[in-house]
Amino acid sequence: MKIYKIAILSLIMTAFFSFGVSQASAFELSNSGVLPKVGGSMCKTTGEYETEWHFNINQITTGTQPASITVTFANAGTFEIPFWKLTGGNAHYLLATSTMPDLYPGILTDTLLSASAVVPEGYSGNFVLSHWPCIKPLIVTKTATTAFDRNWNWIINKTADTNTLTLADGQQMPVNYTVAVDATSADSNWNVSGVVTVTNPLDNPSATIESISDVMSTAGSVALDCGITFPYVLPSGSSLSCTYNQTLTGPVDQTNTATVAVSGLAIGSSTSTPVTFSTLPTNEYDECVTLSDTNTKGPQQRVCATDTQKNFTYTVTFGKDAGADVNLVCGITNYGNTATFTTNDTAATSSKTWTVDATVACSLGCTLTQGYWKTHNVSFKGGARPDDAWNLIGAGAENTLFGVSGKSWFTNFWTAPAGNVYYNLAHQFMAATLNKLNGASTPASVTAALTSAGNLLNSTTPAAAANLKGAQKTTWTTLAGILGSYNEGTTGPGHCSE
Repeated sequence: MKIYKIAILSLIMTAFFSFGVSQASAFELSNSGVLPKVGGSMCKTTGEYETEWHFNINQITTGTQPASITVTFANAGTFEIPFWKLTGGNAHYLLATSTMPDLYPGILTDTLLSASAVVPEGYSGNFVLSHWPCIKPLIVTKTATTAFDRNWNWIINKTADTNTLTLADGQQMPVNYTVAVDATSADSNWNVSGVVTVTNPLDNPSATIESISDVMSTAGSVALDCGITFPYVLPSGSSLSCTYNQTLTGPVDQTNTATVAVSGLAIGSSTSTPVTFSTLPTNEYDECVTLSDTNTKGPQQRVCATDTQKNFTYTVTFGKDAGADVNLVCGITNYGNTATFTTNDTAATSSKTWTVDATVACSLGCTLTQGYWKTHNVSFKGGARPDDAWNLIGAGAENTLFGVSGKSWFTNFWTAPAGNVYYNLAHQFMAATLNKLNGASTPASVTAALTSAGNLLNSTTPAAAANLKGAQKTTWTTLAGILGSYNEGTTGPGHCSE
């Protein structure tokens, strides 16, 4: 490394008798304000020269060198540095641990204000600062990574333009539904984490680190995990890393400052890093939902908090006819339609139901007894007007074969039971069937009785039924009683006025 010579500021003449001469000159070093810690071209590259102040007076012969030089430092004050050695006409004055250990360690980080030497009369050489300490400050770096969670809370609502309908038989009416979801967020778990790294520059002496502190400007002290105990000796060219993970009470932007305190031949340092929270969360929960509706025309899709569309409308038709979206029956039908969401992370759910009370004013019809049906057909020659309902039995009308009886509907009607439960049930079954075909409504009990009676009459012959006894026989008579009450108007829509 190149060594710069320091020029002489002034020559002060003074009466001084020493070194065997009659007159002496006071030379003053020109580089006032030298800072040892800045390093630079005056610094050597070996460890020996990194920790010393080295002054030279050249063109000196043996015995004429000053016994000491006077130096003044900003903090240490003024004191004398004794002559060290003479080499090649150069008088060396060394301020180092090997020559003046009691002045260490503070002198290495002090500022040189001035230096002077008393030399013989007529001296024309140079008084220079050859080199000075180059202990570099420890390098401190740190990172600060912020994080926080965002949880979404969803609500759902379902409405329609009506909750009651009154329809005529055969009429259809639309109902317009709206399903709306919305979400609000709540942030939590604010955190800042990072690494503080301390590096001792290459060619520095080993540094004794007494402590490393980390302080946030708002949140206060931060606990560091360095994996070592203090004091800790950090070798030249080595680094020490400390991690931290700090929980915060909110997303407050602030400054995080790490400070390294040292002792001995070392220079501490500090660094600051901004702690800044983004508007985007690190972790996001339940930001989307899957929306479903019990009606297939309703929304069946994924919706997220950032979506602009969160309201969904659709139309459903109500009617007794098969072509309606919601099939009604005569009288009142309570149709509940439910929309549900399920969140994507925690599977939280919520539902809303809208109920429409739909009334269909059907013509309920009326019933006629078996005596009417056996006489009001083409085959009966008694003069009664045939009823068109017979044509709904089949192409043969009253002459259509009935069950497994081997007889037509007409013949069965005119066969006296004579104690055979087959014919008792057959007569009431045929009359009830014709009443239903003629437009009379059937209560649930009658509908069930018709199904059960049909199964028996289609699987049992009259001869087999004649031999039934006990509970089996009772089943037949019970079904005949239910259907007979219906035909006679005791149950169901009532008897017709013939």
